[in-house]
Amino acid sequence: MNKVCFLIPVYPPHFSYLDNFIESFKKYNYDNQADICVVFTNEEESLSYKNKDINRLILPPQYRVFKNKGIINIKKLWALFILKESQYDYILVLDAEALIVKHINLINIFNKFYNEKILWGNQVTSGGATRVNKIKNSCKRFFMYKDKLDSNLYLWFNQPCIYKVSILPDFLKKINFESNIKNLTWNDFDYYIYMYYLILYQDFKVKDLELVSNYGICESCVELIRFNSNIYKSANIKMCSKNLFELFDNEDLFLVIHLDRDFLWTYNLLLMRLNNLEKKQNKNKIKFKLFRRLLSLFVPDKRLRRRIRGDE
Repeated sequence: MNKVCFLIPVYPPHFSYLDNFIESFKKYNYDNQADICVVFTNEEESLSYKNKDINRLILPPQYRVFKNKGIINIKKLWALFILKESQYDYILVLDAEALIVKHINLINIFNKFYNEKILWGNQVTSGGATRVNKIKNSCKRFFMYKDKLDSNLYLWFNQPCIYKVSILPDFLKKINFESNIKNLTWNDFDYYIYMYYLILYQDFKVKDLELVSNYGICESCVELIRFNSNIYKSANIKMCSKNLFELFDNEDLFLVIHLDRDFLWTYNLLLMRLNNLEKKQNKNKIKFKLFRRLLSLFVPDKRLRRRIRGDE
């Protein structure tokens, strides 16, 4: 009986990513250590996904709340609620856009994480501060003693989303799960809420990676990181974006994430270089404005399209 569950919410546009993840799971023989459980939004989506090498959970109709754009967080926390009394010791929550790239002993790594009680954070540039602070403040609202959670560091995805099953009932009680589950928003990141619980109730401490980026370090890319020291080498990063694999590679790094964001990092780099070039060429601001608008026509993401145009 496996003691680890890989819990993966998914929706149809990302079924191909899930197929690739399952293939990597098998390639590195993780079926001897873990089960895969996929969370579908409804019965139709589950029926349309044909891979049989998974366990399935289907979100009940009463929890299919889309108005606050928090459906991904609802799916994750609802699934944790369902599995809180399962046979598993640990549940690793993943997005489907990930790949396993190495074989490790999951139980040993996860036990070590809970014994060391360290959460790694990074400082955030002014360009990402507004968004990051919205996420942090939204996740704080589930707890009293918010002053104990104040920090200038951002923790998201600097460690895998490892939930310890034995403390899940207490966590869900502390955040008043049954009253809050339907009201979750996009900013209510499931594991950020859980990390705040670990800090308040499980004696976890936050340590600085001494790196600066626009958001979480492990979901960034080298060109957007400022290095203040080499302390990150002692953190044994366990997952990161494909762009950072060579930088962070160590014996524990077994997951590559955000495989759907390659185009996003390309455009972010382009935007950064456009901004730098524009500052140096004050006389050509009109030409740069026209160039930005022309370039934005080729950007599929609406929010990024506005940023390229200079609308935000």
